[in-house]
Amino acid sequence: MKKKINNYSEAIKIIKGAILSSRYRAAALANRELLSLYYGIGKYISENSRKGFWGTGAIETISERLQQELPELRGFSAGNIKKMRLFYEQWCEYIENRAPLAHDFEMSLNQEIEIRALMAHELESSFKTYINSTVTI
Repeated sequence: MKKKINNYSEAIKIIKGAILSSRYRAAALANRELLSLYYGIGKYISENSRKGFWGTGAIETISERLQQELPELRGFSAGNIKKMRLFYEQWCEYIENRAPLAHDFEMSLNQEIEIRALMAHELESSFKTYINSTVTI
């Protein structure tokens, strides 16, 4: 009878490890996706607001319209959108000039982690795909 308890304990340990590992990967992927979104929005806002395509108050207008069209949306106040623009402007030269590492982000059950830096084209691609699939003129 004691042998079965030990087998279950080992099974629980393995399953628990897999669950925790999966949660970590999910959180890391969610964070990566959010950073990609914020970077892409920041770039879009920066290119249009800094080059004079949009007048003063554009960010406030965009924020208000987003809140009207998506009332459950949080985190896209005018202040936060300006922070996204600043995020892009502060990091673009580092992200766009950085060479990729050989491996993609992975985490195995034995907790070995390999991280590859996000490349600018990946960040932009994700944002452009989203914009192209949702914006209609």
